[in-house]
Amino acid sequence: MKGLTLRDVVVGYGHGSSRLVAVDGVDLEVPEGQLVGLVGESGSGKSSLARAIVGLVRPLGGQIELDGRPVGSFGGRGRPHPVQMVFQDPDSSLDPRMTVRESLSEALDRRSLGRTGMRAEIGRLLDLVQLAGDTADRLPRGLSGGQRQRVAIARALAARPRVLVADEITSALDVSVQGAILNLIKELQRELGFSMLLISHNLAVVRYVCEVTAVMYLGRIVEVAASEELARAPEHPYSRSLLGALPQLKAAANTAWLTLEAEAPDPKQPPAGCRFHPRCPVGPLALADRQRCLTEDPQPGAAARAHRAACHFASSAPLGQRDGLAPSQL
Repeated sequence: MKGLTLRDVVVGYGHGSSRLVAVDGVDLEVPEGQLVGLVGESGSGKSSLARAIVGLVRPLGGQIELDGRPVGSFGGRGRPHPVQMVFQDPDSSLDPRMTVRESLSEALDRRSLGRTGMRAEIGRLLDLVQLAGDTADRLPRGLSGGQRQRVAIARALAARPRVLVADEITSALDVSVQGAILNLIKELQRELGFSMLLISHNLAVVRYVCEVTAVMYLGRIVEVAASEELARAPEHPYSRSLLGALPQLKAAANTAWLTLEAEAPDPKQPPAGCRFHPRCPVGPLALADRQRCLTEDPQPGAAARAHRAACHFASSAPLGQRDGLAPSQL
């Protein structure tokens, strides 16, 4: 398949009893030219997966491939890497002592472009992210948060990537600026044709930008579907709880929403069976006949379905029929 493919990816930190497996057997595809969203709570493993994709963290297992080749085999010897990342906080990704021009120059091949070509290319990059040309000679502290994030996006685009990984790129920005950055990303993708993995804790953001949404919980992908379909009829109880936290999506969904009350388990000691069962509002703690959730992992059987949900009781039926709950229990 053309595009980015992840198979059984495992990412961990530490050793022995302190070891944390942040990503545990993730399968995910980002087809060529498509926008895929990855959503989940803080601590679900989203950023660890992103860092593994771009090579900042070495996976403990699995394959990360671009067009069937290991991602690590690309780039090197002065060649730009085809997978680039935009980080959550532009203040941490831009050197405060370097002008915008200097930051962008670092990502360009000075030898092949020459002085004139460098100036032209920096001008092109700033134009792409809708910044004035004189921004090039300013320091990051002289820019607004939205402008700094645009510079960070321009820096990632300097390598002309085939895949862009965007990790919570609007969460550090004012609400008034977030929409403008999301619109910019959509316009750039249409114009340049790169694939993108957009990571967010906000289902509404992912639905607005992406064609496909994957939901991650405690190191695993628990549901993957077309974004509109997932927003309209999520099958996994965790997805429905995320939906229930967003009134603008909840009202449009063809399902009842669920509320999470228990805290997430310790990721160093994930539960047996379904990892979500200690918090599941329609799991064995609520329904006595769902004891298989305590011992059987639903993950393996989920991969065969187009709209896949790692839940023993996932179905497209309305919630009341699917879970056998009375309206008073929803």
